[in-house]
Amino acid sequence: MSYLNLQSQFIIYSDANVENPKVRLSDISDSFTGITLSDVKSQEIVIDANSTYSVVNTQRTLGVGINTTEFQVFRPISTEDNVRMKWTGNGGNPAFKTARVLSVDATTTVSLTRVGPRTMRLQYVSGTALNTSQVLSGDKIFFEASDDTVTSPFSLANQNKTYTVQAKSATYIDFADEGMSVEEPSVVLGADFADVLKVFAADTPTTARVGDTLKVVSSNFSADNQGSFPITKITDSYVEFVNPYGVSETATNTTNGIYIFDKLIGFVYIVSTGDVEIMTDGQTSGTKLQKLDANISLFFGSISASRIDIKNLSDVPVAVRSQYATVTGC
Repeated sequence: MSYLNLQSQFIIYSDANVENPKVRLSDISDSFTGITLSDVKSQEIVIDANSTYSVVNTQRTLGVGINTTEFQVFRPISTEDNVRMKWTGNGGNPAFKTARVLSVDATTTVSLTRVGPRTMRLQYVSGTALNTSQVLSGDKIFFEASDDTVTSPFSLANQNKTYTVQAKSATYIDFADEGMSVEEPSVVLGADFADVLKVFAADTPTTARVGDTLKVVSSNFSADNQGSFPITKITDSYVEFVNPYGVSETATNTTNGIYIFDKLIGFVYIVSTGDVEIMTDGQTSGTKLQKLDANISLFFGSISASRIDIKNLSDVPVAVRSQYATVTGC
């Protein structure tokens, strides 16, 4: 945890006496102390002529086709406040997570058997074979929960759970369940086989995850479905969050219309040796800074952004010094 003491003082005057001006148009001083910050970063860079540099980006990496993804927005359980935004299969894959190909179908039968105090084994039994060739240690095995649209064949105690894969063979996957799962000798995956059992690649620093924030700004979505929402559940094809006012609809995302981030930048201080433009959250245009004198352009303030890009507006390189931080509670 860090703390910011912010003191600002400026005098604007109309007479030429720099050291002791007599005609003051304004004389303002402000002081704010003990502002709680986190993730404080500083950097100095040089931006080439007419080029753009991403100073900070806390957004997660999504599929390259996210700007064309068609989503269905609905409540998986109609009586609850949870809302699901799910890829319909049309448009680009949002790739919220990377799903391993298991090659199962409705006839695939598996078992859950305890092989250690904290380890459970998912074993192929019959039907179309389980393909574990893509599965790696450290991946996440996921058991979907039954809702209004999906029926899980697994015991209720084994539903809506995600565990870390420990090992695998051609016919089984061992995962660390900390003793939480229950044994099941024969489970036919059934009609919802594509949803009820999945394995996701291990998260990377840029992978979206539970606790991140989904921001929907695309005007193709109803105003009730736009806004910022903490993610409560996420798979390769959908994100789930709480929105009591969300409405059911099908809509196609627009460019920069949906993004996911892990934290918001709340304070930024930028000094440049030339004219630059500050753009937030994927904007194509933003705030243009003009030099105050022959040497600097300046910007600082409290903002709300998950990405800050700076564009050099001049035909020569400019030096940029920046400090930024997350403000607690943002």
